[in-house]
Amino acid sequence: MIMKKKILNFSIILSNTTRSLSYLGYFKKYKILPNQIFYLNDNKNLSKTYKTFFIKFSKKYNIDLVKLNTDTVDRVDIIRLLLDSPNKFIIYSGYPGKIIKSKKLIRNKNLLHSHPGKLPNFKGSTTIFYSLIATKKIFCTTFILSEKLDGGQVILINEYATPKKIREINGAYDDKIRSINMVKAIKKIQSRKFKKKKVIINSKHKEYSVAHPLIRSIAIKSVNRQL
Repeated sequence: MIMKKKILNFSIILSNTTRSLSYLGYFKKYKILPNQIFYLNDNKNLSKTYKTFFIKFSKKYNIDLVKLNTDTVDRVDIIRLLLDSPNKFIIYSGYPGKIIKSKKLIRNKNLLHSHPGKLPNFKGSTTIFYSLIATKKIFCTTFILSEKLDGGQVILINEYATPKKIREINGAYDDKIRSINMVKAIKKIQSRKFKKKKVIINSKHKEYSVAHPLIRSIAIKSVNRQL
């Protein structure tokens, strides 16, 4: 069955992660599909399972699939492939810790990313915990990647309810809110003319990247006290 696509044509960079599976699941649910997939295969762990799923998905919905045997886009040949894509918007669902460093790619494409925190206040990789501790709330921001960490143009910020299974907050729940926020962001872009703006980076906001078990424990206990 060929699913009817919306007006906006976009690509997505996928990896062997549950987040990438979640993105495709929610795109299918809301009938918003990419017309191009760049698949980064690191050939580790369950790579065959992910590979099989991505290939079947692309064939079922007639999506162009570009298979790449690497865990990063920061290679000259891959950057060239991405720059040659006819799509201005590319969703990034790469491997954790793999930051896009190519200035040329960042400046020439709208690289969309969903971040589990309210930007610019909560930057970094562990913001979902610090946000709970500081505000008792959870947010997700979808924005355009820039040369500064979590410092690009914001497309959409939404607040999300605290999950019932609080200990899974940085697992399936994290994947879910990122995916939902991305779907809403794409719909927002589709609904009106999009203009890329120059963003002035404010350096006063702290980066939260410490993944110490104590931080997770404090965040969970802060939520449990509310219940």
